Amino acid sequence: MDDFQWQVLNTAAKRGYYGASREDLFSNIRGVRYKELEEAVRVLERDGFVEVEWTGPNKFVVNITEKGSEMVKSKYKERLAEYEKRIEEQKAAAAPEEPEALFQCGNCNALVSEDATECPKCGAKLVDSEKETEDQEAVADAQEPDTLFQCGNCDALVSKDAKECPKCGAKLED
Repeated sequence: MDDFQWQVLNTAAKRGYYGASREDLFSNIRGVRYKELEEAVRVLERDGFVEVEWTGPNKFVVNITEKGSEMVKSKYKERLAEYEKRIEEQKAAAAPEEPEALFQCGNCNALVSEDATECPKCGAKLVDSEKETEDQEAVADAQEPDTLFQCGNCDALVSKDAKECPKCGAKLED
């Protein structure tokens, strides 16, 4: 079925019980010529999609058949599936990317990337929560504050007795 025949069939389906007159088809299908219209109607009638009632010379009413209704229904399902697919593709293309995780600098309150080691605004060294937790554990484990020192490689707090940094694995000198 070509596009023009589809337009004729669709117009007849929209008109329902009353059918589509020649005038309905001319007003709904732009740029149609009578000869093309009559040929499309005859093909649709031959294929069993419509019944044609001739009401006078060059005048007719097109009524959709059960077979024609099923064809229209199936075409609408196909088109709906295509539209839904395009909508999903457009949604996927328009979906925002995962935002970068940010936190506030404790010194100047600027927003800073979680991967940053220092604040881009004030230059303050940044401490991540994982490092803070390790430092707090090291302090809790130490008997006295004098038994801790800072790793020269990663600034983690390390016990004086440690041979290597528990965070970065750097070898420590006595």
